[in-house]
Amino acid sequence: MTSDGPAASREVSAQPASQAGRRGRLAVALLSLLLVVLAALVVHHDLLVRSLDEQVDLRVYLWAGDRAVAGLDPYAVPGYFYTPAFAVLVGRLHASLGTERTLVAYRCAALAGLWLLLLASLSRSRAPPWLRLAAAPGIAASPLVYDGLFHGNASLALAGPLVCGLVLCAERPLLGGLVAGGVNAMKPFALSALAVAVTPLRRGDDKRRLARTALGVVAATACWLLVGARWLPSMLARAGKPVERMSNIALATALRALGVPAGPLLVLAAVTAVGAWWSWRRADTPRQRVAIATATAVVALPVNNPSTFLLTLPVQVLALEVAAARLGAARAAGRGRTRAFAELAMIAAAVLSVHGSRGVRIRAELPYLGQGLLVLIPLSAVVLLVGYAFIAQPPIWRPSPDGPPVEAPPGP
Repeated sequence: MTSDGPAASREVSAQPASQAGRRGRLAVALLSLLLVVLAALVVHHDLLVRSLDEQVDLRVYLWAGDRAVAGLDPYAVPGYFYTPAFAVLVGRLHASLGTERTLVAYRCAALAGLWLLLLASLSRSRAPPWLRLAAAPGIAASPLVYDGLFHGNASLALAGPLVCGLVLCAERPLLGGLVAGGVNAMKPFALSALAVAVTPLRRGDDKRRLARTALGVVAATACWLLVGARWLPSMLARAGKPVERMSNIALATALRALGVPAGPLLVLAAVTAVGAWWSWRRADTPRQRVAIATATAVVALPVNNPSTFLLTLPVQVLALEVAAARLGAARAAGRGRTRAFAELAMIAAAVLSVHGSRGVRIRAELPYLGQGLLVLIPLSAVVLLVGYAFIAQPPIWRPSPDGPPVEAPPGP
């Protein structure tokens, strides 16, 4: 009896602490939602009241959706690159709500998706609550969000649910696969991410978990592709064609401008293979795999709008954490602080480069070779973040043989 008493009391005392921790996390999440909405209203107020005529991407979605509901091929609409299911869904929504309410629904979905993206990117992060709250208005004010709202792009609404699905795969693989596969079946911008998501971790992985994830992805994809299946040949025919427009920040576009003969599908397959290999060699945790998966998707995509770069938020957070940990280790050791600070500045610059990818639109004023090099800047920043987050680990210095050992902070 005496031996069970302290153990029982510790278990009972741990329950209120656990409940308090959950309530604290919920409060931070709800406050971050409020901050995202308020920051968007302040920074992007003019974009949240734009008419449909000014939002090119959303106008394309509704035009394709109206054609799909009428039984016509949505791929007759120039610039429509999504799936038939997305066209049918948007068309039915438009028919039910009308134009004005559909605009309101899109804007609410965009802000909700941005919030979910922030929560998923910070999942399992060691960031304190105040920093999580500070990140909410920061991400809402990003030029990538401005670009998405300016054009009415669906990436704002879909990126968050996609990353949430990938994060869920670690604990609820079937549900996570269903969510991620369902989102990709709407907008096929995560084929590479899904391939990386079913790649085993370096330290080994549960094969049943990977199988459940794959099953969820396949089931969701198959169900959604049955919607408007007669237009799938048109979608596949469009998928293999290069896209020539100033807003396309894709690796295939850059290679073509630099004179490298590589088709969009070849680039997609090659980058996906490299991303899966890098995850298999370097990822130790599900969080690290998600960071590699989303970054791989962005680099591999044949059609890449600036707002799609929001998918790299998980690897941005991870790389900044590694740089901050290396700086903390250098300060604790009293050496290597200059190098550690330079690394943190480099990673911060790479993050800013990703969020400034909207500036690539100025490449129309450059010669063709210069256009290709300009497109490579944000893509190279993503590659730098992925490489740094998995190659650089604290400490950045080697203690002298005579000095006391210093324990570095654990990696992400």
